[in-house]
Amino acid sequence: MKATGIVVEYNPFHNGHRYHLQKAKELNPDSIIIAVMSGDFVQRGEPSIVDRWTKAKMALANGVDIIVELPIFYSSQSAEIFAKGAVGILEELRCNSMVFGSESGKIEELKRISTLQESDEFKIKLKERLKEGHSYPTAHSLTMKEILGESELNSNDILGLEYIKAIRYWKSSITPMTLKREKVGYHDTNIVGDFASATKIREHLKKNEEIKNILKSIHREDIENVVAIEREFSRIFDGGCHTPMGCYSEINNDEITFYGVFFKGEKGYTASMTKKLSEGVKIAQDLADCIKEKIDE
Repeated sequence: MKATGIVVEYNPFHNGHRYHLQKAKELNPDSIIIAVMSGDFVQRGEPSIVDRWTKAKMALANGVDIIVELPIFYSSQSAEIFAKGAVGILEELRCNSMVFGSESGKIEELKRISTLQESDEFKIKLKERLKEGHSYPTAHSLTMKEILGESELNSNDILGLEYIKAIRYWKSSITPMTLKREKVGYHDTNIVGDFASATKIREHLKKNEEIKNILKSIHREDIENVVAIEREFSRIFDGGCHTPMGCYSEINNDEITFYGVFFKGEKGYTASMTKKLSEGVKIAQDLADCIKEKIDE
């Protein structure tokens, strides 16, 4: 028996996911479909809007044969670690192939880029751009243009590259296949025909009055403020799947102690400060300025 693997979050399941499943079956008609799925927490550490059991029922009802949970250690991590965890599970389950979506839909091109990204030349140039003070995403994009002649990649292409690298990492014989993402992109907020992105669906659900009333009972304003502060800090440093930075908060009554770290090359720069929580995102801006001053010293 052959098996085809897919890696999913289903946050929530939508028609784009159904299309992915149908195409995976068409490409591998003699295979069962095994889905590695993130559970109650997804990438970037956000809670899934649908619990893992409900997501599993959705997947089974739409044609998935076996569902395996991606442990939270992997599901809430960067694209690289997310991919290594997922592909490692598919390898242990003896999958023959895996099918993922991408903006380009060109598997041979993604293989070429992934190989070049692992070359010594690429790594040396990337370190040079980081030493110039660029954030990791910017340095990566500049290196891509310089060596590969490629512009900045979109989110699904980036994840696709990491899947291909993970297959090499595990010395796996899994054959990677990709489908061109159709009609709407990952972050699109438009509805095209019967297709809407998970981002659009989550946005719609958040506006639902019944859901709003349910959430009011568990809403904490202090936590909402902390999340806004931490996201602002991440935004300032181009926080993304590959950015070597982090932040952490401690609340004490109406005060917050905010910690931050950012790596430039192999050197880390840290700072912390305690302020009134009511100052909001200005706290993140002040801490970021403090770290930038240390970098410029």
